[in-house]
Formats: sequence, structure tokens, C-alpha cells
Amino acid sequence: MKVVPFSVKKHYRIMASWYHSRDLSAPLPHMLPQVGFVVGGAAIGFLYQTDSCIALLDGFIGHPEVLPSRRRQAIKILAGALLDEASKRGFEEFLITTSAPSIGVIASEFGFRPVNQTMMMLSTSLEEQEGGDNG
Repeated sequence: MKVVPFSVKKHYRIMASWYHSRDLSAPLPHMLPQVGFVVGGAAIGFLYQTDSCIALLDGFIGHPEVLPSRRRQAIKILAGALLDEASKRGFEEFLITTSAPSIGVIASEFGFRPVNQTMMMLSTSLEEQEGGDNG
């Protein structure tokens, strides 16, 4: 399967439709990092770069109408491509957060292991911070 760089212009609408088909909110275009890949039209994921030795591989999503075996293969290729890219950029530690057991299984095949089974992910924005009531 072919690995191509993610382009907001070319791929965002497709990716958003995959999220929406699962009743999930797609990340907004300005929230996406500069590095992401599309694999075989079956999977998309991103590399979030930090100012430390840690890189976050995140935003994995598969095409909902692709056979599960093909989607799994695409996600494995995607994970490998993101790890390779992160390594080339000098990162030494890699994190994946997911609520999808299938992503957890694939990640474990690359040597990832659970570090926190009870983590809660929370979000806010600058706009909310400036205008909201923070107690």
C-alpha cells in the first residue's frame, strides 16, 4: 500500500467523513500537525512533535468501508511510517493514546505497552480560557 503525506486540501474532507461515520468529531484542520500520512486510502494518522525527546503518534482513523483486514494492514504500515519519521526527526520516545483496542493491539506489535489504564484526556482552548468561567 502506498504511503503519501496528508494534505488538508486533498484529504481533510475524506478524513472528516470517516470520523463522522463513527459519530465522532473530526479534529479541525488548524489542530492537525504538519506531519501526517495516508496509507492506501484506508488509514490516516499524525505525528505530533514536542520540544522534548517524546513524539505522539495520534489521530489514527481507518476508512469505515474498507475490509477490516485491509484497514489493519494499512494502520500497521501507517504506524511504521510515523515511527520512522519520528526517528528521523530525532525523537527517542514514542506515545500513542487510543480508545480503540485494535490500535492498542497493533501498537503492541511495535513494542508499545500500556503505561496508564485510567488516564483521562481533557481539553480546553485559548478562546475558552479567555472567555470562560474557570471557577
